Amino acid sequence: MHTIQLGLPESLHQADRRLAEREQIALDQLTTLALVERVTTFLAEDYLRRFGDEPPAAQPAEGMTENRLD
Repeated sequence: MHTIQLGLPESLHQADRRLAEREQIALDQLTTLALVERVTTFLAEDYLRRFGDEPPAAQPAEGMTENRLD
């Protein structure tokens, strides 16, 4: 795991601290959860932009065609 240093506006830091206390979790855990949620959203949005609602078509594994070995 990596350690990072963040510069947060005081109001955001206070809100983060209050929410962590309310949820009875560590401040760094709450901040990590919020970051994970946002990064996951960005990744999902990127995926949908590239592929739309349809997943990419499956490609045969190398050396395989139509479920047979070449």
